[in-house]
Amino acid sequence: MYIHQRVVEDDFASNVVVMNALIDMYAKYGSVEKAPKLFDKMHNVNKVLWKAMIIGYTQNNFSKKVLETFK
Repeated sequence: MYIHQRVVEDDFASNVVVMNALIDMYAKYGSVEKAPKLFDKMHNVNKVLWKAMIIGYTQNNFSKKVLETFK
């Protein structure tokens, strides 16, 4: 949470690499509900962010969400 707060405070929220790391971090530590919220706020979503979401859902056994995101 501290890292996320610093990203917002230091205005890195539009940086795709930083946001990918945050999404990956939340997914790896089981906070799957926070990752999509970050993903939805991104204006310039790329393949790396899509991959992070799909992997995050996969790692946390959300197979239905994996298929929905892939579509």
